[in-house]
Order: sequence, then structure tokens, then C-alpha cells
Amino acid sequence: MKPPCPPLETIRRLGADSLDADAFRALEAHVADCEDCRDRLERLARLDSTETSGSPASDPAPAPPPVVPGFVLGAELGRGGSGVVYEAVQPHLGRRVAVKVLARGPGLDARARERWLQEARAIARVQHPNIVRLYDAGEHDGRHYLVLDLIPGGSLRDLAPGPIPPREAARLVETVARAVGAIHRAGMLHLDVKPSNILMNGPPDAGLAELSPMLSDFGIAREEAGSTIEAGASATFGGRGTPAYMAPEQVAGRTGALGPAADVFALGATLYDLLVGRPPFRGATPIETLDLLRTTEPTPRERSRRASPATWRRSS
Repeated sequence: MKPPCPPLETIRRLGADSLDADAFRALEAHVADCEDCRDRLERLARLDSTETSGSPASDPAPAPPPVVPGFVLGAELGRGGSGVVYEAVQPHLGRRVAVKVLARGPGLDARARERWLQEARAIARVQHPNIVRLYDAGEHDGRHYLVLDLIPGGSLRDLAPGPIPPREAARLVETVARAVGAIHRAGMLHLDVKPSNILMNGPPDAGLAELSPMLSDFGIAREEAGSTIEAGASATFGGRGTPAYMAPEQVAGRTGALGPAADVFALGATLYDLLVGRPPFRGATPIETLDLLRTTEPTPRERSRRASPATWRRSS
């Protein structure tokens, strides 16, 4: 008899470092043998965002926001493998913020909580005008949380789902590259640079050219000196990150091989995405994407179906 399928939230955590090694291997084996679960994982991969996927008929309605002392949590802004982000108000300061609350459930171990603290320390360690600020970090009723800048403009993925003008793409990626440079000077690696982790800050209803990019989500950031792949990662899924934007050494999970070049690769993949309308490597499944990255070259820019050769040459 086929074992029951895990809920969508558990499948989402397969791509994040929020399961212990035994739970990760068991879930990976189930997904490999279950066509329904593979389909759900592929839908999540195609979204490449923090938003919830799946149909209401097969997945429960979102739970009400948790209680975080000193804050009133409101609408859910996004959700990923490690936690949920809510819009919130800090009444005594009259300040609107974002509160990221660590996911809670079976398979979440002390190692995952340590990574949560590591994320807080990583954000606090880097000061840059294009990096989302951390205001506070804490725990209440068994839930860990981060209090962050509220950037209401949405992500670069939301605002630029297709190709954008080369000059604008270059401006945005140059700004994010300077933020990544600040991370590297602090001795850190981000390891998950991608359009959905770049939030756009500016006046309501402003056009893309009027918005400033803010790099967010330090969930898998780590010190450069300690940038090894943890035991929870498998040979099938490689190191942690988003397959379509991961450097080959990050995919391979080569111990001690990660350095600033991994983030530079992700910046290049992000620029390619903004210019072409898709990342340089995108398969039907995460595993196919990883195979493409390891075994093929990206489509040359002149041959892209979504960009004019003349436009590309003018941007060079």
C-alpha cells in the first residue's frame, strides 16, 4: 500500500535546510517514487518565489498569524521552506515592519534553529543601503522570529516577469552587486541571489526605474571560511540554494569550494533572467535543471527567442 503523501509545506521544505538529515532522506525517497508529489515539487520550482502553491482543495487554509509580543501581525507576505513572512505593526513606535516566523513542525531540529540564528547574525553583520535591515530577533512560545524592514513594493520577480530594457537590467544588477560586495567584505556569502530575493523599494505605484533594489533572505548565508555543504544536503539535490541560479560548485556540494564566485555566478544568472525573461538553466524539474547546469552551456544571448540581437549588441 502506498504511504500517505506529505502536506505541501513539508514538500516545500525539501528545498530548504529545515529538515534533519533522516527526514530529508525519507522525504526525498518518497518524492522520487510518487508522481503526485513530484508534480507538486515541480510546481513550486516553477514559481521560484516565496508564495504558496497548490490548490485549496488539496491543501488546508492558511493558519492565523502567530502571536509575537510587541507586534500585531497581519497579512501574509510570503512563505518559503524555512518560514512565513507577515506584514506587521509595532504599535508603541507606530512602525510598519515585516516579521519572519520560523516554520514549526515534525523534522525541525536544533540545527535548523541554529541556522535561524545564523540568518539573524548574517543580516546584522552587514550594513548597506540596499540590504534589508534587521531590527530584532527573538523567540516566543517556541517560535523564532526576525523583525525586518517592510519593503511593500514586491520582488523583482513580481515586477519584471519578462525581459526588461538592458540599461535598466544593468542598473538593477549593478546595485545588487554592490550590496553583495558588502556581504563579501564582511566575510560572508549570500548563496541565494535571485530575482525573488530582491525586493523593490520606493513610492507606491512607482515604475521600475524609480524603485531601488533591496537584497533579502539570508536564510542560507554563511561565513566564507565555513562555506561547506551540510549533512542534510543530498547528492541528488546538491547544495542549498535555488537550482536555476546556483553556481556549479554549489550544485556539486564540494566541501570548501564555495567562495564569492558563487554569488557572482548568481548575479550573472539574474542579469541573464532580466534580459532574456528566464534563467540560463531551467528544466521541467529541479533535478533536470541541475543536470542542465552541470552538462550544458546557456543559450547564447544572440539566439535567445525573447531578445533581439540588435538590442543585445547595443547593451554590450
